[in-house]
Amino acid sequence: TNRDSRAAVEWFRKAAGQGHATAQYNLACHILNGDGVRQSDEEAVRWFREPAEHGYALAQYNLGSLYRDGVGVKQDYREAIRWYRMAAEQGDADSQYNLAKMIVHGMGVKIDYKEAVKWYEKAVEQGMDAAQLNLGIMYFDGMGVKKDIAKAVELYTRAADQGDPGAQFTLASVYEHGPGQIGRNWAMATSLYNMSAQQEWPGRERANAGLARIRSGRVESNIPILVGSKVYLRGLKDKPELNGSPGIVVDTDATFFLIRYIVKLDGGKGSFRVKMENLGRTYQ
Repeated sequence: TNRDSRAAVEWFRKAAGQGHATAQYNLACHILNGDGVRQSDEEAVRWFREPAEHGYALAQYNLGSLYRDGVGVKQDYREAIRWYRMAAEQGDADSQYNLAKMIVHGMGVKIDYKEAVKWYEKAVEQGMDAAQLNLGIMYFDGMGVKKDIAKAVELYTRAADQGDPGAQFTLASVYEHGPGQIGRNWAMATSLYNMSAQQEWPGRERANAGLARIRSGRVESNIPILVGSKVYLRGLKDKPELNGSPGIVVDTDATFFLIRYIVKLDGGKGSFRVKMENLGRTYQ
């Protein structure tokens, strides 16, 4: 209750004033969320900073997130990286995951896919589903590791089994199209799209679209697929209704490439010649 929260804040504030790190951290959380006390981003930052400077990993993680998002402080990716790294080195999975993401996107640090893989792997060892999904994408695209679609599918599956809707959607797309040595399995794709569509997340409509596509039998096998990227069709002069329309889009939290495929009819035989243009990285 609000009364209990106010009482807790009073006790945390007393202990925090005596230098108790856990109390300082808990007080900062209450202030950040406005739970039993007036909400103040700036005051929360001050209370997170004290235990963070004394090595309290959870405070370091929160301080890193506040610097990353510019909440209560001026946005500073380098400072965010610094705090995430300190907490990550102490084994905090959330910090390991966020540090890896920032390294992949070159936020406050030079892009280094191998280092990103290292931190994703550490978070995966702790069972973090989002890290499993993102590490899977690294394996699927061969970024910082040797390309290994089977390994990617294994990681997607582990995250999907934990209920991650992005992983369920990504794995469904893989089974729908069967890249590499992975055969098509529309029954699995349907089940996974359905699980993803039943959850509240930004990709829910795309999961529903995947379901509709399979159930209607209109799976377009000639559309190039790149899991973890945005794919677009261009130049289909003989099919103007498709010109500029999106292909299969797998736009998860870990999307880090914007790729355009130029697809042209080859000799009027209905086959497709694909040219890929890397338009540069984009942070989602």
